[in-house]
Amino acid sequence: MISGGNENSMAFMTPVKSKTGKFRGPGFRLACVKMLLFTGLPAFVPLFSIQLAAAQSAATPSAPAPAAAQPASSVKSLSNPEGASQPATAGLDAAILRQSQAIPADGVPLSSGFDYPVGDPSYHAGYDMNNCFGCDYLDLWGHTGEDFDSGAEGGPVYSASEGVVVWTGVGPGAWGNVIIIRHIVHGESIYTQYAHVRDIFVAPGQAVGRRQQIATVGTTGTTAPHLHFEIKTQPMIGHGYTGYGFSGLTIDDAGMTYWAPSWWIDTHRYFWDDMPSTQPPAGLHYYWTWYDNMGSKNWVLMANPRESGSLGFDVNIRGKAPNLSMFGGGSSLAPGQVATPMFPGLIGGPVVATSLTGDSGLVSQRVIWGASSMEEVPGIEEGDLSSHYYWPWYDQKSPGFKDWVLVANPSAGETVTASVAFTNQTDGQMVVAAFDVAPGQNATPTFPGRMGGPVEVRAWVKGGSWDNLPDRRKVMASQRVLINNDAAFNEVPGIAAERLTDHYLWTWYDQASYGVRNWVLAANPSATEAVTVRVSFTNMIDGQPVSGSWDVAPGQNVTPMFPGKIGGPVEIKSWVQGGSWDNPADRRPVMASQRVLWGPSFEEVPGYSAADLSSDYRWTWYDQLSGGMTNWVLVANLNDFPVYYEISIPGVDVNTAAGARGIIQPGQSVTPKFPGKMGGPISVKAWTDSEKTSAAPVMASQRVLYNTFFNEVTGTVLH
Repeated sequence: MISGGNENSMAFMTPVKSKTGKFRGPGFRLACVKMLLFTGLPAFVPLFSIQLAAAQSAATPSAPAPAAAQPASSVKSLSNPEGASQPATAGLDAAILRQSQAIPADGVPLSSGFDYPVGDPSYHAGYDMNNCFGCDYLDLWGHTGEDFDSGAEGGPVYSASEGVVVWTGVGPGAWGNVIIIRHIVHGESIYTQYAHVRDIFVAPGQAVGRRQQIATVGTTGTTAPHLHFEIKTQPMIGHGYTGYGFSGLTIDDAGMTYWAPSWWIDTHRYFWDDMPSTQPPAGLHYYWTWYDNMGSKNWVLMANPRESGSLGFDVNIRGKAPNLSMFGGGSSLAPGQVATPMFPGLIGGPVVATSLTGDSGLVSQRVIWGASSMEEVPGIEEGDLSSHYYWPWYDQKSPGFKDWVLVANPSAGETVTASVAFTNQTDGQMVVAAFDVAPGQNATPTFPGRMGGPVEVRAWVKGGSWDNLPDRRKVMASQRVLINNDAAFNEVPGIAAERLTDHYLWTWYDQASYGVRNWVLAANPSATEAVTVRVSFTNMIDGQPVSGSWDVAPGQNVTPMFPGKIGGPVEIKSWVQGGSWDNPADRRPVMASQRVLWGPSFEEVPGYSAADLSSDYRWTWYDQLSGGMTNWVLVANLNDFPVYYEISIPGVDVNTAAGARGIIQPGQSVTPKFPGKMGGPISVKAWTDSEKTSAAPVMASQRVLYNTFFNEVTGTVLH
């Protein structure tokens, strides 16, 4: 056992060798003990509730401490120690305290989280930590901050978070030029201090943003250029070091509690719950039911497909509007530019991406679930939202399957009631659930042990009735599935009832490749009429047609498979039982999708309406550069004449790259890959001939294998 106050323990006094090979003294060992104690705390501890005595209880370290995981580099030779050599700051501290108290808490912007004040936001890249928190130096113990050194003056110093400057000036002793900023974290005030800076770009009373440049690294008060950075509970300058009497979680100096800066930043990166809720701005909106960067890695991709003119974007998740410039994107994208923001620690829905100018953009979400399961889900444009959705199937009965139906309410003021209904295959009984969804909220019902279809979602204003047409309300709906002990993830948006058709298409079918199982699902939404469905495609192996027809009773479905067959394009046509496809009056709408088990992964791809075929498809991204990634672009010709196509990908020369342009014969497909290429946006365009005389409709999708996990996403047609 190590006691926090036992400086005389021989084990405690033994120097510690860091990863840099430098030996650290007792102060460094003490800092490590602090970090071990820190790791047992929740994500945020009320700042004023921690008593120093609580830190003096015994603790048994069982893992390397965060402080030791990023050891200080060798200590530089400074002619003056940090801070003041005498406690002569009382008058100055009182003035700073008065200045801070003059700014009410509601006048300080809420902190969205903390970044490093130098280098990269997530790490002090390019800067050594040459004097760590709690370390001893020049026979002075208990360094109250961290020293960041790049070896030169003039580097930018940033505000670690949103706040208000409460003091700037020359500190006593060896402090040099100092800035102190007040931040509001979960209703409490904390302060960051930046010392030895050269140029100061802010003034007391000024509000500053997260990662806003406030100064430059300097040598004021010292001889070696570096930034001394502190996080503490009082707006006082302090002494830089305290004597031998501190221990435990914090260092006590004139009533202040100090926090190890790197630990604080790494464990308080984002405070989403403290961000004020806001409505999405005006513009063209795109929707998803959910975002998750806690259980998975989740990007929102936004691309400007225009040939000229910038396109502005905004993202709103669960009512929060993160600053895109902090997360790998910006509010304005030039033609051909893609933003790929990721919001660590944020989870929930609904998700709204907005084209601020109202012009069509390209938006999608990409999710890496677990180690390798990748899924891409295009955003649903606002005009395509519905009060009535379908899927062919629900399954939380098959071994390893978990299945949620997600319903998100995009309204700013109305609560909606939503229902989910399907017929359970096992006993033929209807499964029905109804639930209320508040404005800007969502519901995620699941039905353990149930399996069947078709699945139907309806939504109407709370207190109203589905039977009264004016009461119906548009929502967003999707299904999320996990299989194989939660290793593989899939999401498929609902098929709007208004979009049901009698003629669906896919680029490809595959039950010939090793480890692949492929179903075509067709479900009949009618309560009274039986329908006939026909599936057809050309087998790539022998060039022979593959075709089959099935009758589907009202409210039932079929799941045909074609073992050993591979090829495309794939078509489903449907008509009333006893009628004929050739008679347009006999045609009947169904819902259709393909389900694929590929190795350890599961994927469902909704059928594409033949009425929506286009000569121009777009995607946000292409990737055959990242490790483990294989990416095809599939283009299928449904016409009775040849078509000429071109694929545009950044870095791919259509004149020389194999497969980037060419001719597709009637009823055939091409599946080119472009090794070593990554980027976006990308497009597929088709014409009747190589002179590009007139546009020709085709079908296009992307297929991705990421470390044996499979995903397919159909191209977006810009409106």
